[in-house]
Order: sequence, then structure tokens, then C-alpha cells
Amino acid sequence: MACVSNCRSTKHTRHQALLPKQLCTDYGRLRLGPGVPCRHISPTAIVNLTPHAITIMPEREAVVTIQPSGTVLRVSEEYRPESVILLGKSKILLGKRTMADCTFDPPLAQLPMIKSADVIYLVAARAAFAIADCAPQYAQRFLYPADLVRDDHGRVIGCRMLAAAT
Repeated sequence: MACVSNCRSTKHTRHQALLPKQLCTDYGRLRLGPGVPCRHISPTAIVNLTPHAITIMPEREAVVTIQPSGTVLRVSEEYRPESVILLGKSKILLGKRTMADCTFDPPLAQLPMIKSADVIYLVAARAAFAIADCAPQYAQRFLYPADLVRDDHGRVIGCRMLAAAT
């Protein structure tokens, strides 16, 4: 997996990109170090656990759309009040989101092909980061859309890459 931490773009945070070249020294606007290894995976080894299709629009490659699998991975979360904001005569609670004991629905152990190391799962970024925190042994296999592409109205129409939350 190729780390993009040396990318000069301000859009990238702590994620890694999956790139389809054998050695990825130059990939679009990303300048990666020499000999960056890349993984090759079969399109049938990608399971979309979001409720919508994910369109991947890499700069020099064909556009790929991955349809939802019918299973949606959800992360249980709770909100803990931390303070109050006064807005006119109203008091509005200001809270902090916490993951509820790392509860996933469905449980990770029940996901299709979870025991196969060749399967990549597409999930929401929130789920990917929760898995990285709660089940780090699976973190490299749960990817989220990164470097989002938006239309003229600001709606997300795809992404340029997939990222891991590690």
C-alpha cells in the first residue's frame, strides 16, 4: 500500500492510497517516493458496505463504480453533553461524539468473507476510523472514499482514491 504522507497536497491527512501501478513513482499530481509498492486486487474482492454506489475517478485510469452490496455497516455512537451555548433565550447543549463501545451493526465477524484477507470493504470514513481504533487488525481492509470530487453545486459525485484510516 502506498503512503501519500509525502504528498504536498493539503487535502490529504492521515490516509493511504491504493494505486493500480506496480511501482508508483508518479501518479497524476501525486509525487510518490521511488519504488512505492502497490496492491493489485480483483474487482470481485471489493464489497461496498455503504447504502449508495461509490464512483472512483482516478486521474489517469478508467472510472469505476462499485454498487452497494445490500449490507450497510453502521457504527454505534453516543453523544455526551459537555457545555451549553446560550443563543438568545435558548440553551443549546454542546456535546462530544463518542463511539459506543465499538459496536458495529452488523458485527464485523458476521460480514461476508471477513476471514479472507483478499477482500476489501468500502465503508463511510466514520466507520473506517472506528475500525482502526477498535479492531486495528482489520483497518487496512476497510477503506473509505477520499479526495472527493464535487459537481458545480457542491454535491459529491465520486472520489479520486480510496483511503485506509491507519
